[in-house]
Amino acid sequence: MKKLLQKAGILALVLSLTGCFKMRMNVDVKSDATYTGSYTVLMKESMLTIGGGTSDEALEQMAEQFKKDDPEAEVEIVKEGEGEDAFAGVKVSKLPADSVKVTKNDNVITLEMDLSDMQNTITEDPEVSSMGLSIASLKEYGAEAVITVNMPGKPEANTGTVEGNRVTVDLLEANEKTLTVTCKAGLPKAAKIGLGIAGALAVVLVVLLALKKKK
Repeated sequence: MKKLLQKAGILALVLSLTGCFKMRMNVDVKSDATYTGSYTVLMKESMLTIGGGTSDEALEQMAEQFKKDDPEAEVEIVKEGEGEDAFAGVKVSKLPADSVKVTKNDNVITLEMDLSDMQNTITEDPEVSSMGLSIASLKEYGAEAVITVNMPGKPEANTGTVEGNRVTVDLLEANEKTLTVTCKAGLPKAAKIGLGIAGALAVVLVVLLALKKKK
């Protein structure tokens, strides 16, 4: 996660004055505390030809670089918008191994994600800080960095916006260093045991009534 956000943070800063950078991360958490996720990195298509060559060639090089970083991930080229609002980049089907931690304690699922890496890149990286740019300038010039977490139940989060089972966090506005999202995954173990016993007693009662009727 740190390596990804450091690269994304530096890229965003370089492109921030044109407002042409977008990063979106999506995490889908299941009731058994496993999860899947993906992330997309986009920039204005017109920016892809600055170094020479075509935008398609630049996209192929970008895709190859992300495949090299994680050979197990599927990487696809994506495009959206038209004309001056045309964006292009890559979508990676697998999150970095250290990006998300999901645990389950009895009937509560907790997701934790470190949000500080991009901020640290901006404040601690000498090359970046020498540009005199900040998180505020990224937002001001139209850069986008959004994390969406889909939980198996109604979530509670320490930052971001909750709507239904979804938590949306604007990484360029978040004040918290760590995102923590919790939700109930179902009935607690004690309740499940109680229901199991009640079910067994119900079966026994039905059998006893049936035998009584036969007498």
